[in-house]
Amino acid sequence: MSGVIDRILAHYAAQPVRRIEVPEWGEGDEPLEIYVRPWTIEQMSRVVTPGAPSDLAANVNAIIEKAEDAEGKKIFGKEHKIKLLKFADANVINRVAAELFAEGVEGNG
Repeated sequence: MSGVIDRILAHYAAQPVRRIEVPEWGEGDEPLEIYVRPWTIEQMSRVVTPGAPSDLAANVNAIIEKAEDAEGKKIFGKEHKIKLLKFADANVINRVAAELFAEGVEGNG
């Protein structure tokens, strides 16, 4: 049976890292590049919370959970949540989150 779990882990590890460009959050003419690895159940459970006051807040949680730089380091932390909720453009947040949730979409990166 351990062969099966090894194949499952190998499959996950072999998934490509996707790149999402966010022009609104970049510097100068360069967009911010967000790198995203495939979702795990554990990550999804931290983002989608039953009884949460708003599904839209899950979009901010997704960005905090999944957005990485080219080296694989988190771009945002929990300390950024309030600012993203209160002061970031909702249209950009929702678009970026939609791209984070869209697995394997052609044209991303």
